[in-house]
Amino acid sequence: MHITAERDCLVLGDGKLGLLVAQVLQQTGARVLAVGKHPDHLAWLARRGIATVTLDAWQRAPADIVVEATGSAAALAVALGATKPRGTLVLKSTVADPTPCPSRRQ
Repeated sequence: MHITAERDCLVLGDGKLGLLVAQVLQQTGARVLAVGKHPDHLAWLARRGIATVTLDAWQRAPADIVVEATGSAAALAVALGATKPRGTLVLKSTVADPTPCPSRRQ
């Protein structure tokens, strides 16, 4: 996977790992959008020039590269739905519960 300025990157999760991932992706020059539930964490990213949105306000536009860093088993399905066809999904969550793998097929 090569990340360039033409790529749309989506980071799901605004915990420590999500904050780190968003900043690293920003350094590549890619367009980064961080989605999270904590306004103070998102504000911290926004002060660093990273686009942010709360989960409730997110329009769910698909991205070329999606990093799932929420720590939630349910977020895998959300991340799959947010990844463009032939895009890249990076799973960075640590989930202890057994989770079935959702299908993109309807």
